[in-house]
Amino acid sequence: VSEATVLDIRTSMGDRAQLGHASSLHAGQAVPAGQHWHGSPAQPSDSDFQGVEATRCGPVRRTLHGVGQILFATAIAAPLAVGGLDALLSKTPQVAAVLEPGQAALHDLGFYTGLLAATALVFFGAIPVALALLAGVSHLAGRLVVPGRVYPLYGFHHAIHRATTILTNRRSLTRLFGDSTAVVHYLRWIGYDLSRVEQTGSNFGTVVKHESPRMSHVGRGTMVADGLSLMNADYSSTSFRLSPTRIGAHNFLGNGIAYPTRGRTGDNCLLATKVMVPVDGPIRENVGLLGSPSFEIPRSVLRDSSFDDVRSGDELRRRLAAKNRHNAATMAWYLISAWFYFFLVAVLFAVAADLYASAGVWAFALANAVLLPFTIAYYVVVERLVTLFAPLGSLFCSIYDVRFWRRERYWKVPSEA
Repeated sequence: VSEATVLDIRTSMGDRAQLGHASSLHAGQAVPAGQHWHGSPAQPSDSDFQGVEATRCGPVRRTLHGVGQILFATAIAAPLAVGGLDALLSKTPQVAAVLEPGQAALHDLGFYTGLLAATALVFFGAIPVALALLAGVSHLAGRLVVPGRVYPLYGFHHAIHRATTILTNRRSLTRLFGDSTAVVHYLRWIGYDLSRVEQTGSNFGTVVKHESPRMSHVGRGTMVADGLSLMNADYSSTSFRLSPTRIGAHNFLGNGIAYPTRGRTGDNCLLATKVMVPVDGPIRENVGLLGSPSFEIPRSVLRDSSFDDVRSGDELRRRLAAKNRHNAATMAWYLISAWFYFFLVAVLFAVAADLYASAGVWAFALANAVLLPFTIAYYVVVERLVTLFAPLGSLFCSIYDVRFWRRERYWKVPSEA
């Protein structure tokens, strides 16, 4: 079963059956043993979606993998979390003051200003630390897992590959830098090969995923809307192999596309939202692809030329500079709103800590119960502020129109909270 697939209720797949990416089995469908299906709803296919041969992967390896995960969670992760919490409670003056018997720290303005500074230091200081960690992990993984080599699942190399996928897909950072000129620098920093970038200010949206950043290649002039998932590895039930995923130049990719290592598209393609990228046949160029399974459509239509006057020259440079300024303000708004939420949550649990002496664990239970409705209310307020002067509505305009920039602000600041 490949990526971006849906298995509905009352569906089944026989032995050695395959279901391609961007496909779905609807209720009542069954894939017979040994058959390959794709599409939505799925239908028989001649394509082979398993791009790597099987290898030895017995029950002992699987058992050791499961036991290792349990031991890591109980013997390493949990003690580190408890130790970190203990250090926070005992070493942070603002928190320690709340926990001391007889203290009235919550009634002291200095406590809140100190907590404000402490949360700001933690929140904003974590960003450069995360960026350094991402670059280091990507570089190290590139040396440990060799592209083109077949590895068994549930071993050392598989663990490194999974850790790389988890650690380098930082959704908060992609969301911060996405829909701005900064996103190409961020993706390059973690290992993407973006060729010679043609800066548009919206080269990638706020959601981009990968399995290995160093195996991700995107051609010059390509723009990606949102939700791109680069499938940098091929899997069987017992093995995996890391391979480069290459997207051609001057493409436009819609939303929610899973792009496989063997994708058969080249330059100047339009890949429509949630399209199933073909993995066999000729290289598609200068065409559009739509649907699952995909079929060809025109690469462009008449309305695509509506904004040709702002695609080059001095007008492009002027509007791109204006977009950069607006995007910088949006990024600042995103960071400040997230940090202030972090501060308010810290205050909430400081109150719980203050009540611990009299209410016991019920104080923290109440704080956890309050957290969800508080989060919803907070981001509803943020959303209302974002849309106060720019109400939502249907929109057809250039990406260099201030109305589009305001829509980008709505996508980034509150909408996914």
